[in-house]
Amino acid sequence: METGRRFRNEFLLLNAGFILLSFTIVNFLLPSKLTAGGTTGIAMILYHIYSIPVSWGFFLLNIPLVVMGYYIFGGRYGLKTIYGIIAISIYTEAVSRWMRVDYLEEVFHLYPLIGALTGGVLSGVGVGLAVATGGNTGGTTILAQIIEKYFKVKIGTTLNIADISIVALSGILLGRGSALFTILSLFICGRVVNIIRYREGWSYEGDT
Repeated sequence: METGRRFRNEFLLLNAGFILLSFTIVNFLLPSKLTAGGTTGIAMILYHIYSIPVSWGFFLLNIPLVVMGYYIFGGRYGLKTIYGIIAISIYTEAVSRWMRVDYLEEVFHLYPLIGALTGGVLSGVGVGLAVATGGNTGGTTILAQIIEKYFKVKIGTTLNIADISIVALSGILLGRGSALFTILSLFICGRVVNIIRYREGWSYEGDT
């Protein structure tokens, strides 16, 4: 009974995080011409340049990274990662089709700081919920969890450092104006992840 309830709670938290992250990508980050970190950020850059759907770009870029997480953290982690990649791809596509808030694009074009602040907080909560249950959103989150395991560096800190290259790339390809707001958004995201991840009672790491 206890195991079943724990699994249900993990499942609900995972999906809450994935849905929130997908909603934030579509309605806050993309309209603001901001990027996220890791493979999500690369997928967003590809969307702006080549109109490749973020859902497909994210899915294809993450496939090779699943193997790394599987071998280091075990089968359960691998299953959660695979599920996370598939779920985020599906949720992002669904939000793009049926939950897109079109007027936000005009708002964030005029006030990009609002997009950076709200996008950073919401994406941080989404990633934090996933990490707190032993899963992740793929990409650099996998690398961040590996570094935490072997070098004891906090996940949010590693994400901030690793994502600098993505910000630089977006600044070159999409314009320097959005790069500064992207840095702010990523910093806020990393701080929120740390708050959620290391709060007592949130982590399920002992079961993975």
